[in-house]
Amino acid sequence: MWLLPVLLLFQSVVNDFGDDRARLQGAWVTRVRADHVITITIKGDQTTILDIRPPNHIIERSAQIRLDESTTPKRLDWIGFKHFDGRVEPLLPAIFEVDDDTLTIRTGSDGLRPAEFVMIAGRSGMVKLTRKLGPELSDDDPERR
Repeated sequence: MWLLPVLLLFQSVVNDFGDDRARLQGAWVTRVRADHVITITIKGDQTTILDIRPPNHIIERSAQIRLDESTTPKRLDWIGFKHFDGRVEPLLPAIFEVDDDTLTIRTGSDGLRPAEFVMIAGRSGMVKLTRKLGPELSDDDPERR
């Protein structure tokens, strides 16, 4: 009889801590410009990143991810991140936040993890993506070409 409340409490703790890995699963998309789309698909701890630029130029990248949800902000490490020019980054530190339909990732530079979600003039590194649930993109979207 006493076991049920303990199990319910344990399930509540599990749901409150460590559920971001499950919430990150699936496809995320952002539009950089009208003709430039980036999608990130997460399956388990593996990611595939498609960088779609005109004219129908698709750059595919991949990496493993490792999360640390115990920090503020939460940490995401890209492991074995393959850049568009073929370089492989053994460890690329980042921070992230996720809610039901928005994923924000701020990647560091020079091996340093950013402390906050701010853009630095002249540098890329922060992206805000929305969950891609299905064919909500228009027919003229580069992903459909």
